[in-house]
Amino acid sequence: MFPEGPQNENYKKKSQEVTDHKNNLKACLLQAARFYKNQLSTNNSAILYLKNRAITGKTAAKFHLGFSPDGWQNLEKVFEDYTNSSDLLDAGLVTVSENSRKRFDRFRKRIIFPIFSKNGEVIGLGGRLITTDKDTPKYLNSPETILFSKNIELYGLCQAQKSIGKLGRSIVVEGYFDVLSLHQAGFNETVATLGTAFSPNHLAKLEQLTTQIIFMFDGDNAGKQAAWRSMLTALHHFKKQELMIRFAFLPKDQDPDSILRERGAEAIEKILSEALPLSTWVLETICSPSSTSSVEERTVATKKFREIFKKMTPGIFKTQLTREVCNRLGCSTEEILGKNNQNVVRVKPIKKRPKTEITAEFQMLKVLIRNPAYLEKIKIDDESWFLKEYSPILAFLKETLKNADTTLGFDGVIEEFNKKKGDLMGTSFAAFEKASLKDPVLDDILSKGGELNAEFDFLLTTLKIKELEHLTSKLSAEPNIDGKKIKELRTEIIKLKNAQIK
Repeated sequence: MFPEGPQNENYKKKSQEVTDHKNNLKACLLQAARFYKNQLSTNNSAILYLKNRAITGKTAAKFHLGFSPDGWQNLEKVFEDYTNSSDLLDAGLVTVSENSRKRFDRFRKRIIFPIFSKNGEVIGLGGRLITTDKDTPKYLNSPETILFSKNIELYGLCQAQKSIGKLGRSIVVEGYFDVLSLHQAGFNETVATLGTAFSPNHLAKLEQLTTQIIFMFDGDNAGKQAAWRSMLTALHHFKKQELMIRFAFLPKDQDPDSILRERGAEAIEKILSEALPLSTWVLETICSPSSTSSVEERTVATKKFREIFKKMTPGIFKTQLTREVCNRLGCSTEEILGKNNQNVVRVKPIKKRPKTEITAEFQMLKVLIRNPAYLEKIKIDDESWFLKEYSPILAFLKETLKNADTTLGFDGVIEEFNKKKGDLMGTSFAAFEKASLKDPVLDDILSKGGELNAEFDFLLTTLKIKELEHLTSKLSAEPNIDGKKIKELRTEIIKLKNAQIK
């Protein structure tokens, strides 16, 4: 304990003054939030705006949404000392004109999003303009104050923290309305950054609550750049070795709201289930097989990883990632970490795993990537089961084939894939890259000017047999067995097998 005396008394006094000042600002922000909430209930334009964004009254109430009407000094109705109060300035509720030194409200003609602390106290506000004004920012947040910093706070954390703990995961998105839409659809573990990059402070907050963080970003270049920054933050600052960080990317030109409206919550859950682990995403981004085929490309990748590893904390994750990078790039740990680095991870070379069995489905995918025109041979009746697990890739191939001016070959498919990588997410992206790697048999046939007709026909017959055998097993397990149907299926299976032998 500090000895009692003038210095300690002075410290206590200053500490109490800071606490009192914070409490005064919280009181101002709470009063303002209540005023804006009441204004929303009586403003038809604001209500219509939220309805057009498919935000229900229940969701608006859950997040205590409000509305700041048009006018320069609406808060004068709330605060008697509006003109002179230093607390209103310090809370970021008002600002002062540089020319006239006159006060006016910070938020006007905006949907108001109160920003709560983890303990449920209003510490800041966000606002979204409901009109079109090129000279005014669409979104506006409270300034940095003694209560609020956008590099520390996460929107929706107060409402989400219980679900995050219960579900063992947190979804991180980019905006206020993404949070509202996803909570409304049942994803109550969703939070958002406040117009800034995901920071070490954000990571620390979520690490305290969960062992899984899923970032959900737009599939465009801006989304990829935001994901890259978040990835670096995670790699350099995460402390829990068991923390699972994953990246999910939305289809281009779509946001959570549009996906929920068109395809429902199941589509969002599917995107989340296909989210790439942090290690997979960083490896695929920097050293995928298609981007490290030359010595020069591998040199660039090695340099990028060297910069990343410099700032990483030693641990199991760093050891495993170093091993994987060295195996992919064919380099030593000293090349990645530096010879004199104290944190050099001594990695024993791992034995190559035996090759996994290539399924007929995957072999067919390899054929179709080399010649998408074979898709036209698939009958409509067979489309319901044909390569169902690769349906996003088939959709991409069909679209590419449709837009092609000339006959589309393997090189053309790869060129289109490199242009539209964002259209394929998660496991589909990885499967496409794997299927496009060199195949000694198929590529040898194509290099000699041959066609893959025989391979396609054989594989299609194999897959048909597999599907019919599955149907037969399913029918046989039903309480009321349809003997006639089963017999028909078995006859068809034998017929196909005989044709295959010939």
